[in-house]
Amino acid sequence: MRAQASLTMFFLMLACAAAPVRAEQSPYLASLREVPRDLDGEGAAINGLSFDRPDRLEVRTEWAEGIPRPVAVIRGKFKRPGWNLALSEAQFIAGESEGEFRFEIPLRAREQSLEFLAIGAHSAESQAFIVDFDAWERFREKELGRALARPRVALGATWLRYREDGLADFRLLSATVKVAATHRFGDSRWNAGGNLYLSQPLSGGPADHAVRFLGINLRGGYAMPLPEALGGASWSLSLSGGLYFAHMFVTGNAFGYSHLLYPQLYPSLRKNLGAGSSVGFHMKYVPVSKEPRLIELQERELAAGLEWESVRGAGKALSVSLDFASLRFRASAAHSVSSESLTCSVGWGL
Repeated sequence: MRAQASLTMFFLMLACAAAPVRAEQSPYLASLREVPRDLDGEGAAINGLSFDRPDRLEVRTEWAEGIPRPVAVIRGKFKRPGWNLALSEAQFIAGESEGEFRFEIPLRAREQSLEFLAIGAHSAESQAFIVDFDAWERFREKELGRALARPRVALGATWLRYREDGLADFRLLSATVKVAATHRFGDSRWNAGGNLYLSQPLSGGPADHAVRFLGINLRGGYAMPLPEALGGASWSLSLSGGLYFAHMFVTGNAFGYSHLLYPQLYPSLRKNLGAGSSVGFHMKYVPVSKEPRLIELQERELAAGLEWESVRGAGKALSVSLDFASLRFRASAAHSVSSESLTCSVGWGL
């Protein structure tokens, strides 16, 4: 009954994660103005191009890898049969556009230049604009302040298979609670963070022995956008390193391992989906050996995971993740330990 009740609560949380949440109205606005083409302030405009309220562009906050950035939304119409409309900043072409268009432009400064291109069968036209974001400093002060520390709490279910010399193999279903936080150093790409997880057994395991797991990860790293040839600014790659601590709590200390403390490597890749949502993939490598080696594949922990995240205003993030981990090492020359685990969890950023 206890296992059924815990799993029921977990899947209810998972269902709530998929429920739509009403978007918050953006508190920021920008404006769009044309750049004069000559000293007299005169220049040809693109025929058929018009904008919806260019003096009041919506600016929403988009979160990527824990960093908030302003994104201006430009709406308008392009009515010119046989022509395509392109925006160099967005690197997107609206095919045979004769109706409404919408471009989302990440802003990197108070003033940002844009160039619209109209492409016909035998000619092309261009028109330059500047997006004025007067609230740039206010945005940096307010939104980056929210990003300095992003605590998150997650609840999940873990399925584990455990093997140890001199002990019968067993399988275990546990509820897992994870607490995590990430710190961004201002608006730079350097970051530091960590997480702590603790499991509570629900069903399975060896008779007369309760088994719990504790893990702590401490990491620091650098996030970088990928070059255009590999996907552009919508992708980011993070390279992190740090320490990993693991401990088993077993009734009477009958078996298991304790106080494992080793270095770790943690690369991760994230794709920004727009509208505050993203998907990420990560890997973790921990050499678990008493003899230091650059690459250790016999005694190690290898982990990989997938995560979907949606920021629901003010930096509060809802996430769903799936993680796999494989641990293998020798506690002594004649005593080996190994395990595989799969965890599905739902998290909420505070």
